[in-house]
Amino acid sequence: MKKRLGLDIGISSIGYGVIEYDDENFDGKIIDAGVRIFTVAENPKDGSSLSKPRRDAKSTRKRLSRKSNRLYNIRKLLISNNFITQAQIEELWTQNKQLKDLWDLRKDALNRILSNDEFYRILMYIAKHRGFKSTRKSEEAQKEGALLKSIKENNEEFEKNNYQTIGEMFASKFTNGVPKRNKKEKYNNSISRELLEKEIDIIFEKQRQFGSKIATTEIQDKYKSIAFYQTPLQSMANMIGYCTFEQNEKRAPKCAYTSEIFTSAGTLVNLSLIDEEGNSRFLTGEEINDIIELAHKQSKVTFKQAKNLLNLDDEVKFNSLNYNKKDKDGNIINPEIKTTLIELKNYHKIKKSIEQNLGKTYFETIKYDQDLFDNIATTLTYEKTDENIVKRLKSLGIDNEIIKSVKDLSMSKTMHLSIKAIKKILPYMLQGMKYSHACEEAGYNHSIVLKNKIKSTQLPVLTKEELTTNPVVNRAISQTRKVVNALIRKHGSFDNIIIETARDLSKSFKERREIKQAQEEFQKEKEKARQRCIEHGLDPDKPKSNLLRFRLFEEQGGFCIYSGKPIKPERLADPNYTDIDHIIPYSRSFDDSLNNKVLCLSEENRQKGNKLPYEYIDQSKWYEFTQRLKTYHLKTAKFNRLIKKSYSQEGFISRNLNDTRYISRFIKDYIKENLDFNNNLKVETRNGSLTAFLRTQWGLIKNRDESDKHHALDAIVLACSTQGMVQYLSTISAKIENYEFINGKKPRFKKPWETFNEDLEIALSNIFVSRTVNAKVSGQIHDETIRSAKHLDEGFTTLKTPLEKINLTTLDKMYDKERNIDLYNIIKTRLEQFNNDPKKAFEEPLYMKLSKEKEEKGQNAPQIKSIKIKDTSVAGIKIRNGLAWNAAIIRVDLFTKENRSGKKEYFFVPIYISDMGKELPNKAISKSKNGWIEMDANYNFCFSIYSNTLLSINMTGNPEDENFWYFRSIDRSDSRLTLDSHDRSIKEKRISPKNAFSIKKYQIDVLGEYHEVKREKRQHLKGAKYGI
Repeated sequence: MKKRLGLDIGISSIGYGVIEYDDENFDGKIIDAGVRIFTVAENPKDGSSLSKPRRDAKSTRKRLSRKSNRLYNIRKLLISNNFITQAQIEELWTQNKQLKDLWDLRKDALNRILSNDEFYRILMYIAKHRGFKSTRKSEEAQKEGALLKSIKENNEEFEKNNYQTIGEMFASKFTNGVPKRNKKEKYNNSISRELLEKEIDIIFEKQRQFGSKIATTEIQDKYKSIAFYQTPLQSMANMIGYCTFEQNEKRAPKCAYTSEIFTSAGTLVNLSLIDEEGNSRFLTGEEINDIIELAHKQSKVTFKQAKNLLNLDDEVKFNSLNYNKKDKDGNIINPEIKTTLIELKNYHKIKKSIEQNLGKTYFETIKYDQDLFDNIATTLTYEKTDENIVKRLKSLGIDNEIIKSVKDLSMSKTMHLSIKAIKKILPYMLQGMKYSHACEEAGYNHSIVLKNKIKSTQLPVLTKEELTTNPVVNRAISQTRKVVNALIRKHGSFDNIIIETARDLSKSFKERREIKQAQEEFQKEKEKARQRCIEHGLDPDKPKSNLLRFRLFEEQGGFCIYSGKPIKPERLADPNYTDIDHIIPYSRSFDDSLNNKVLCLSEENRQKGNKLPYEYIDQSKWYEFTQRLKTYHLKTAKFNRLIKKSYSQEGFISRNLNDTRYISRFIKDYIKENLDFNNNLKVETRNGSLTAFLRTQWGLIKNRDESDKHHALDAIVLACSTQGMVQYLSTISAKIENYEFINGKKPRFKKPWETFNEDLEIALSNIFVSRTVNAKVSGQIHDETIRSAKHLDEGFTTLKTPLEKINLTTLDKMYDKERNIDLYNIIKTRLEQFNNDPKKAFEEPLYMKLSKEKEEKGQNAPQIKSIKIKDTSVAGIKIRNGLAWNAAIIRVDLFTKENRSGKKEYFFVPIYISDMGKELPNKAISKSKNGWIEMDANYNFCFSIYSNTLLSINMTGNPEDENFWYFRSIDRSDSRLTLDSHDRSIKEKRISPKNAFSIKKYQIDVLGEYHEVKREKRQHLKGAKYGI
C-alpha cells in the first residue's frame, strides 16, 4: 500500500490527512488527520503589513526626537548669545499676564522693535511649526491632496496681496473667530517652509533697522541652519533586491518602460474573449502588439477602446469583467467603457514632461529609445534627492535638457525580475505565450532557485530571496513546512503528496474583501428570496430544493429555460413538474455550482439527458433560444455555459487534477525540489472544485461554521483523489447520469473503500486542532485617545469627543453641563430632530448662537465640533498630563492560594505592553471595593497565559467535567475569561474560573499533540526588575 498525504492550505489554516491506499484493489485506511490554525500575516482591518504600525511609530519617534533636539539647540544658541536667559524663559510660562498673540507679534515685528522675550517666542514658534518642505522638489510638484492644494492657495494669496511675510498675512486673516490652527484632516493654514525662511530674514533685517542689538546676522544664520535643516534621503540603490532569475542583476523599477510593457503583456496574454455563442479564445500576438501600440498614443486603454481597435463584435465579452454590475437605479452598467485594460502610466509621465519642455517634435526623435526611458525610471526610483538624480542621469550620458525635463518626477517600487530577465521573457509574451511558457522559452524555470538546493528528508526554511512578496503566502508556506516535517518525523516517507490551495491565498486583501462582500450580498439576497418564497405559499425548507427552484424561477422570469414555456408557480413544489438541471451535465463537468443550474420542465430534462443545450436544442431554434436568454436576469458565467457549443471532459479533468495557479505551483515546486525519499516522490496539485465534487459523490457534508475540522476533511478527500480514482469516476459518470431516480435521488459513485465514511467520521472525531500561541510582544503601548486628568482628584477624567459620536445618552455625561446649558440644549435639539442619530444630525455644521453685540461687530458664530464628556474611570497610563487606556494585555499571570476552607482560589494578573521595562505587575483583578489584590509571598505563581494558550478547566473536580479551551481574552473588570473550544465548535465562551477545581496549562505541537506544563518559572519582561 502506498502512503499519501493530502494538504489543504489556506491563508490561516492547514488541514492534513494521511492515508494508506491500494490502487489495484481500491482499499485503504486513514492513519492520521489534523488541523493547524495560525494568524493571518496582515492587519485584519486594512490588509496592511503587521510591521507597518511599528515602522510608523519608529518614524514618529524619530520626528519628535528631531524636533525636540532642534528646539533644544535653538534655545541653547539663544541663551549662549545673551539673546535671552533661562530665567526669562521660565518666567514666560509661569507669569499670569496675558501673552500677546504670536501672529500679531509677527506682524508687529515689521513695524516696531521687539522685546527679547517676544523675539524668542517668535523664533521658537517658527522652529516648532516650520512649514512643509518635501525632501524632493519633485514630490512637492507631483503630490496631490488637500495639503499641497492649501499651500498653493496660501502662496497665491500671499503674492496677490503683496504681504511682506506670511506671518503678516495670517495675522490679518485671524480675526473675527477665524481658527488659527489646522483642524483634523484640514490643511487650510498650511504653508511652505520657503515662506517661513523668508520671514525670518525679513524680521531680522527689520529688527536691525529698528536698532535691535540681538538681531545679529550671526545668530540669524545659525538659527536658520538649525531650524530649517532637513536630513537628506539616502540613495535606495543599495536597498534594492536582486532578480529571481538573473541573481547578479538588480530588480527592475515598476515604473520602467520595459516593466510597464511586461505588465501590460501579462494582462493581455491572460485575457480571453467570449463570443455570443460561448466560444472563447485568447488574443493573438498581433492583437497584443496593436493594443500596446495604442497604449503608447494615449494614457489609458479601456476595454471598449481595445474592442473597437480589434474590430470585435459588440456581443463579444471579456472574461475578466463583471457584466452584472448595476448602478444606483438598478440599471446594468457596461464595464467596458470606464474600466482600464492597460496603461503605460510612467511612460506618459516622462513623455508629457519632455514635450512640455522640448516640444512634441523632439519627443518623436526619442520615443523608441527604450534604454533611455528605463534609465530615467531607474534613477528616479533609486535616488530621492534632486542632486543625486541629476548626478546619476548625467553619468548615464543623458542630455541636460532631458534631465531638466524629468528630474522633478517621482517614481517608486520594484519588480521581482531585472530588466535583463524581462527583456529575455518579453518577446515570447508579445507572441501570445503565457508567462510560464515564456519563461521556459527564455531558459528560465519557476523553481530555479529551489533546484539549486540539496534535497533531504526535511523541508528547509526558505531564504529571503526565495520567499514570495506576499507575507500572507509566506506565513502559510512556513506553517506548511512545519506540518510536513512533523508528519515525516512521525510517519516516515510519503509516496504521494497532493495539495490544494485556497483560492483566496494568492489574492490581495482588497480582492478577498470584495469576495467576502459578494458572499454577504449573496446571503442577503438569498434570505430575501426565502421571504418571497414563503409569500408565494412555498415552504423553502421542505424539501430544501424548493428555495433553489424558486430563485431559479425568478431568475428566468418564470419560464422553462429550454422550451420557453411558462412555469406555473403553484406547481413548483411538485417534484414531477420541474427539475433543477445542470447546464453542462454533471457527469461531464462535475460542476455543481449555482452558475451551472437552471430550472426546466421535467419533460425537457428527460429529453435533454446527457447533452449540452446546444446539442439538445434544434438548430433552427438556436438563435431564438440565445436571444430569449438575454431577457432573463442571468449572470455572465451562467449565460456563457448555456450558449457553449462544445465541452471537453478531459480538459475539465486535467484542469482539476493540476491546479496551475502560481501559488500552487510554487508550493508544489518547494516540496518536490527539496524532499527526497529515494522513492520517486510524486507531488500534485488539485483544484477546489474537484474536492467539492468528490465530497458530494461520497456523501460528505462540509460545514465551515460548525468547526475547523472541515480543513482535515478536505485534506483526506485530497489524499484519496489519485489520478486513477478520478479517471475511474469519469468513465462511469455517463452511466450514472442516465440512471433512474431512486427515491428522488441518483445513486452516488463508489467510495474510496467500503468503510471510508465511517473511518472518516472516526478520524475527524479524534482530531485535536492545533493553534499557534501568540506570545510575541508587539503593538502600541497605550490607546491613542488621551483623557484629561485635570479632575482626577474629583474621581473622573474628561474626553474631548466629536459630535458624530455624541448621542443623547452620551450628551447627559457632558462635562460642566450646568455652566454650558445653552451648548447642551443646542446639541440636544439637533439630536432630537434626527431621532438621536448623530451621523445624520451633524452632517450639517452646528453653530453657537451669537449675542447681539457680537453680531453687530460682524463676528462669525463659532462652529461646534466637539464637547467634553465625563468618564468616571480613573485607570490608565499617564501620558502628557493625561490618561490613556492600556492598549493590550500581552499575557495573564495566574496565581493560586488556598482559602479558609482549604480550597484553591485562582487570581489573574494582567500584564500590558506598557509594563515592558518595569517591575512585573503583582496586582490581580478584583471587584473588591478595596481595589485589586497584591500578590505577595502567600500566593503561588502557576503559569503565564498568552493568546491561544491551551488550558484545561475543571469547575467541579469530576474527571468528565474537564474541558479544554484556547484562551482568547480576559475581562479586566471581573476576571472572566473568553475562551474557544479547540475546534471552535464553541466560540467566545465566557466563564469565571476563580473558584475552579483546577486550571492547567498545556503545550501543543503543530500536529495537535499536547502535554501538561508541570512547572513554569515566571518570566520577567525585557529590562524589568525582578519581582516574586
